Amino acid sequence: MIHRERRPGLSRTLLAVSALSLTAFLALALTAAGGQLSDLDHTTRALVQSVRLPLLDPPMIGVSVLGESYALIPLIALGVAILWRSSRRWPCHS
Repeated sequence: MIHRERRPGLSRTLLAVSALSLTAFLALALTAAGGQLSDLDHTTRALVQSVRLPLLDPPMIGVSVLGESYALIPLIALGVAILWRSSRRWPCHS
C-alpha cells in the first residue's frame, strides 16, 4: 500500500473547488429546467441543427439513452464496483 503525505491545505482547496462547482452546476441546471434559455443557447442550438447529419442520429440516440435512469443506474453500479475494487483511498478518508 502506498502512503502519501497528507496536505490539509490541498484537501481544503479541493473541497472549496468542489463546492463551488456543485453550486454552479445546480444554478445552471435550475436555469435550464426552468426553460430560461439565453441567446447563446438559441444560437448554439441553431448552429448544431444546421450541421446535423441524419447518419449520426442512431449514435446520438444511443448516447442519450445513457442519461436515462434504466441505463444510468447500471453505469453507476459499474463505476462503484471498479472504484471499490481499486481500494482507492480518497483525500477525505483518514
